[in-house]
Amino acid sequence: MAPKKRGNIIFLHCPFGVFLKLVASVVRGKKKKKKKKKKKKKKKKKKKKKKKKKKKSKKWRSVRHVRGLQLIQMNP
Repeated sequence: MAPKKRGNIIFLHCPFGVFLKLVASVVRGKKKKKKKKKKKKKKKKKKKKKKKKKKKSKKWRSVRHVRGLQLIQMNP
């Protein structure tokens, strides 16, 4: 019978294949390392910054206002 491939280990359909399987599993088991658990870092709460309101410049308004008044005075 043709050998079965599972991953990178070939299992033969015979008692020797079963033995190989055992050996492979043991070898594989040794290779696996236990993962260390990472400690979770506590998140610091960010303080919200208050947004400063920008004062709207009234310059252009006043200029226009004055300009308007001048026009009215010129053409009564």
